[in-house]
Amino acid sequence: MNVEQGQVIVAAAQRSQGSVYVSSGDLLIPVKEAVVAVDTGMKGSRVAVAQGSTRVQQGPKTTDVAAGQQLATDYRVAFVPIASQFSWSQNASSYALLLNEFSTLQKQFQSIPSPALRYSSNLAKYLPENIAIYAAIPNLGGTLTEAKQIFDERLAHSNVLQEWWNQQSGTHAADLDRALTQLGSISQYLGDEMVLAVPSTGPHQYGKPLFLAEARKSGLAQYLEQNVPASAGLRIINGTSGIEVGATGQLFVRIDNNLVVASSDRAALQVVEKAISAASSPSPFIQTPFFSRIAKSYSAGAGYLLAADMEQIGARSVNTSNGPLAGLNNVQYLVLERRDAGGSTETRASLSFAGGREGIASWLGSPGPMGSIGFVSPDATFAVAFVMKNPRTVATELITFASGSNPQFLAQLNSFESQAGVSLVDDIAAPLGSDATFAIDGPLLPVPTWKFAVEVNDTNRLQSTLTTLVSHYNQAPAPATGALQLSSDQVGQRTFYSLRSAKAPDPAAYYTFVDGYLLAAGSEATLSQAIQNRQAGYTLVSSPNFRNQLPTDQFTNFSAILYNNIGSKLGPIASQLETSRSLSASQQQAMAALATSSVPGLICVYGEPGEIIAATRGSFTGFNLGTLAGIQQGRPLVPLIASSALALRPGTSASPPRARN
Repeated sequence: MNVEQGQVIVAAAQRSQGSVYVSSGDLLIPVKEAVVAVDTGMKGSRVAVAQGSTRVQQGPKTTDVAAGQQLATDYRVAFVPIASQFSWSQNASSYALLLNEFSTLQKQFQSIPSPALRYSSNLAKYLPENIAIYAAIPNLGGTLTEAKQIFDERLAHSNVLQEWWNQQSGTHAADLDRALTQLGSISQYLGDEMVLAVPSTGPHQYGKPLFLAEARKSGLAQYLEQNVPASAGLRIINGTSGIEVGATGQLFVRIDNNLVVASSDRAALQVVEKAISAASSPSPFIQTPFFSRIAKSYSAGAGYLLAADMEQIGARSVNTSNGPLAGLNNVQYLVLERRDAGGSTETRASLSFAGGREGIASWLGSPGPMGSIGFVSPDATFAVAFVMKNPRTVATELITFASGSNPQFLAQLNSFESQAGVSLVDDIAAPLGSDATFAIDGPLLPVPTWKFAVEVNDTNRLQSTLTTLVSHYNQAPAPATGALQLSSDQVGQRTFYSLRSAKAPDPAAYYTFVDGYLLAAGSEATLSQAIQNRQAGYTLVSSPNFRNQLPTDQFTNFSAILYNNIGSKLGPIASQLETSRSLSASQQQAMAALATSSVPGLICVYGEPGEIIAATRGSFTGFNLGTLAGIQQGRPLVPLIASSALALRPGTSASPPRARN
């Protein structure tokens, strides 16, 4: 299906092994067991997914887009509420109601009590010294069983969910029940923690994964022998001496000394076997700096933990044609953590550097006050704010970095500065301060209300620089966008400036200087309201929506924050669509339910001397609507179930799927 302009919604069932392909410009969108909307115009295209998922191909690049997600071909094509992309369909109400069901299930899954935090590991001492990736998770058997009970109960009382579930391939429900039953049974034999480790065997070379868990009770070997089909290739062993040299294609499981070890690599099992025999001797892995960083996470309480030794991975892989990317050549460890405690979830990501942050990584400033975010109100839909180190230093380092990548850059920059009469370092970077904020703060329709604030240390010099740059631009022969018009308007004691194109006077950018900040927006009214809100203390950082999402840690300030509250705008959007008769009564009800179930999200970033830390009360890429809707693509409820189900299911082919019009 070729789409040159306009909108199309494709609801494709799995009629065969093929897909329905939608072509739009340089996009190729395969649709199979999914509902996808494509909106194409002169500016670009936007792809939205209501059910299932698709892998969008744009030239040489491919991007996975799951239910509840969007993709745009141009950064100027903004994302919109997902329901609005399907509101004109005759099936729009069912799409919106189904998304609401997914959101409700997500909240119920998050309310399941999590396994207790762990403050040490009894398994790490058995690992070889050359571990590059270390992952540890709690025993999830009880959690997965409870998740299945919640899903079954919701399924029994929701006609919308039942209709969607009945449209799935007939083997999905049976596979899910079987996988959960087997996982629940196996988990009874295992301890509180499971570890998966990957050793490094040389540059760009990694060994087979190694799985370890403590044995809680006897009988696991018998259970596996009786319930795992021979086609799965699982083999119970008493020791590595029973494994033929060069044996492949099998998963060897050793159960001895209250320890369960599994791997398809004979050599890795031999290392663990040797460590078990020498349990009284110091473990090589425990003594490595990598495990010292891992132990730091355990000391704070470990839930889900993933650690990567980037000195073994990143230094060999993150390269440009000129060597390691500036600022990443001394990356040491990447650690991802999720802790569920006290009824709340916190997720943290930490990137540490040997010898401190350098280059690009050092541009993020230390945690400090962000005065610029004071211009953002509690009604904001989106806000990003950051503190950077001295802008003059950043500009100087940027020039050095660009010159190293492009030998002509310095000459080109000198030519521009000479013609424009402006210095990038002295006239643009030097007048600026260290913090800045961009926000969508106000109505989203018909045009999003935006604002931008940046600290300024020398307002006169910056204004002079802006005037000079506009004059230089207008001196160019016939600018494509027409001449720029920079004008000013005195309102009381404050000067408001406006910048617009002579060919297209609307929209325009307005700005003014307030208490050491340049404040810009799409209208004078937005500027005035932002100033009044700040003076009255009506700010985002003082609102419950913001403060309830703050992570618990030792920091009092931030180096950067990313905030979103799209749910707060779904209700007003539905009201506007109601007046235009774009939504039916059931669609309005679904939009209202989505608005109620959506919660704000906040990611806080801290720049430490040798580390960058990001923290959130939710999840960066965890359990979301797209993950849940992924059942339609053969990925069951919880991501961990999928791989486990594949390992335990018999090697039978699925029954032919049912077609749907």
